[in-house]
Amino acid sequence: MAEAGAYQLLGETTEGSTLRMAVRGRIETANAQRLLNDINARLSGTTRELVLDLSAVEYFDSGGGAVLIALRQRLARAGGSLRITSSTPAIDGFLSLVDQDALLAPPLPPTHPPVGLTTQLGEATIELWYDFRELVSFTGDSSSGCATPCSIRGACAGARPGSTWSVPASTRCRSSR
Repeated sequence: MAEAGAYQLLGETTEGSTLRMAVRGRIETANAQRLLNDINARLSGTTRELVLDLSAVEYFDSGGGAVLIALRQRLARAGGSLRITSSTPAIDGFLSLVDQDALLAPPLPPTHPPVGLTTQLGEATIELWYDFRELVSFTGDSSSGCATPCSIRGACAGARPGSTWSVPASTRCRSSR
């Protein structure tokens, strides 16, 4: 008796450039890579079509889907194809969810042209200028807060005359005069 979670490859025949085989058992994440390796080992350089009978598969999850997608992509790169002759409702359901044509299509080109270095530097310079302007504005606003009527009583009282932080007597807080 086969161990739980196992699969078997059955009925392997080669007719010209076509390899036919059946899979029985469970195809799941735990054994998907091993199954892919086993099938890839049976594919020769001249195989252009792989025909799989999956009607005896008892369990099929995303690992099994990954195996089918990887096989289809490998065969497509070599100018071949994967054909499933028989399957189960679970496998049919999975395959109906996958956009098989999109998997084989080359990636789309970028929708916007690449931006040149000069443009990137110009945009970064403008952004830096705006940041610098905001910083100067914030610094000016916060430092002038003590030169105008103080919002915190006595905040300007500790300034020494002649120091860089001194505040003219006419603008000091009323409480420090």
